[in-house]
Amino acid sequence: MATTIWLDILATFILLIDISLCMKPNIVLIVSDDMGYNDIGYNNPKIKTPNMDSLAKNGVILNQAYVQQVCSPSRASLLTGYYAFHTGIQNGPLKSLTPTGLPLHLTLLPQALKGLGYSTHMIGKWHLGFCNWKYTPNLRGFDTFYGFYSSHIDYYTHTYSQTSRGNSGRPNSNRQSSDGFDLRDNKRLATEENGTYTTELFQDKSIEVIKKHNTENPLFLYLPFNAPHGPLQVPKKYSNMYTGGTPNRRTYAGMVSALDEAVGNVVSALQEKGILDNTLIVFTSDNGPGSGGNAYPLRGLKQTLYEGGSRVPAFVNGPMLKKIGYISEEMIHISDWYPTLVGLAGGNTVSLRGNLTYGGNSDGAKCVFPFTYKGKTYNGCITQGHQLWCSTTRTYQGKWGNCKDVQPLDGVDQWPMLREGSKSSRTEFVYNIKDGNVRDSGSAGSASGQAIRVGNYKLILGDPTGTGKASRAGWTQDPFVSSQTSRGRITSVDKNAVYLYNLRDDPTERTNLADKMPSLVDSMRARLESHAATMLPAVFGRPDQRGNPSQWGGAVSPGWCSVDTSKIIIG
Repeated sequence: MATTIWLDILATFILLIDISLCMKPNIVLIVSDDMGYNDIGYNNPKIKTPNMDSLAKNGVILNQAYVQQVCSPSRASLLTGYYAFHTGIQNGPLKSLTPTGLPLHLTLLPQALKGLGYSTHMIGKWHLGFCNWKYTPNLRGFDTFYGFYSSHIDYYTHTYSQTSRGNSGRPNSNRQSSDGFDLRDNKRLATEENGTYTTELFQDKSIEVIKKHNTENPLFLYLPFNAPHGPLQVPKKYSNMYTGGTPNRRTYAGMVSALDEAVGNVVSALQEKGILDNTLIVFTSDNGPGSGGNAYPLRGLKQTLYEGGSRVPAFVNGPMLKKIGYISEEMIHISDWYPTLVGLAGGNTVSLRGNLTYGGNSDGAKCVFPFTYKGKTYNGCITQGHQLWCSTTRTYQGKWGNCKDVQPLDGVDQWPMLREGSKSSRTEFVYNIKDGNVRDSGSAGSASGQAIRVGNYKLILGDPTGTGKASRAGWTQDPFVSSQTSRGRITSVDKNAVYLYNLRDDPTERTNLADKMPSLVDSMRARLESHAATMLPAVFGRPDQRGNPSQWGGAVSPGWCSVDTSKIIIG
């Protein structure tokens, strides 16, 4: 009799283990905005981030984590699993009056997770287009959305302005006629929260989502804070935590500490809900630092192709990680999070190729790239409605080909590396390739400059700064640490130069090896050119005043552009 009871207990225990192993993990994906490599406590003890430091040190610190150099390209890559130049968002941040958005043929991360049974919620900054409702979060896979559509807002009035006028704690009262209120609760304008500091507001809304979550379904919470992006504003209690440095540095650091407190409170809410023990927390910045931030000892800032523009703080934390408490030097790119998280959720990361059907003639003739159609040359398949088409000849002659071999994801599944501490699944990545044919892309920054990393070597062709500004090309000291030094000022930028760095031996990019290793330059250039041949033309459009908030009751609003279904996608 006793033996039977123990066998029943053992069977129940095994069943519970099986059930727990089959449970899909909750996923909380936190993104900071314009936070540099030197702007988190575990890299810089002058910065007070105890909550994020604890999560990182009890998880895995990703010391070779790379993103795009600016906001919209990083967010496009994160949510699609593609390099930015495969999404059309490669040329820079989308401006508020750009009459387009992230192409609709792309299946986004929340759509993929929703198809796997997840409840999907977004709280924070979108910045992937909003001129048509179809471009906005509620119609891109999120069950709920609370946040803003544009690049930045005042932290208190929640107003977008093309001119950022920050301060260290007071609402911005100097509004312009082109300014617009930009805070939504799903599609509704959330005007009732005027005066509430945005970081605290996004914290509170995240806690509300967690408390209301039905645990019968796994949770996906995408939490892209706008902190510490400008305008530089923070309650005094946070900036007063810092002494020395400059006023901008103290305010910025206070914004980071406010963000850290919000992250800690969100984690506490997960614990109180009883779901922290089945939650994976991912943290990354979207790009390098802007005003007030710091990437020292790395070279460059936000917008640049130097390491300071794209190598950022990142970590993972969760009970499903087998190896924790260490710093990983394995390479990971922001596009990797899409297949990694979808794979972790039980999805098929091999066949994630968008939601289009494939057109073509009955004999399955192959595509020829590039091809010319109506005077334009294309490196990929043309989408017409919801079908893909290509030409079977260099110049279209009335016969369409079959586009079944669509470009797979650029991102790779990094779960074995994250979970077990094994080697990275990638040995190279492309920093970016801009579309130089687009003169008015509706995005900020110049269209020159491209870069690739293969193993330990990095090749930059053209302007590394993205702006032609030499002030962004050097090594920026942290004002909190006066003993740090840089090797002179950079006084000019050669937009036609070639740069080759060995990042293992020279992570701060001080020694250009291009003249000493011409064969390596040639091979890496060829690799970069092969990627460029698959580039999706940058989405563009001259600023359209139909989207001016003055036309929409003073609010940043969708509804003023049509959706062009004749886009180009990689073949």
